[in-house]
Amino acid sequence: MWITIQKFAEREEHLKCDSAIVVVMSHGVFDHLLGVDEMPVNFHSFVSCLNSKNAPKLIGKPKIFIVQACRGENFDAGVEHTIESQDGVDGPSFPPLFSIFSKYIKPNNNNPLNASSVFQNAPSPNSQNYFNESQGQRVQKRLKIEKVPTFADILIASATTSYNVSWRNSATGTW
Repeated sequence: MWITIQKFAEREEHLKCDSAIVVVMSHGVFDHLLGVDEMPVNFHSFVSCLNSKNAPKLIGKPKIFIVQACRGENFDAGVEHTIESQDGVDGPSFPPLFSIFSKYIKPNNNNPLNASSVFQNAPSPNSQNYFNESQGQRVQKRLKIEKVPTFADILIASATTSYNVSWRNSATGTW
């Protein structure tokens, strides 16, 4: 697991991507994850592999970690919750995600413009040179150096809170 995240942090594709999403489904304890080799990996060090210092190609881009793993040994017994069903048959307790927006989201096949076609020839923000088509020559850009936070744009979603086991239910998800 440790080697995999380090190799992922170095990928050239990050220059062209808009974000990085890492999903970890494993075993764990408070602040460690266990890989297939059963070697514990410190979770904070794991996340640090994608920080601004260790993954400069991801600076300014969201880095999302979704973790399905225990974070301790305490058991959450849950609470009872009554769900009202109109037809007497159990149904989902929540509407499908974003279903309230579905009437506003319609595909438009008549519009050929999309992000790929609009920006396919845009210069990379990391490049030092770009091509000036109107003058047919390469132009040197001046680079401005600025400090950025080391641990910016990182979101961590965990199936459970610290010190608790993570429950998996094939019908209703994890908690």
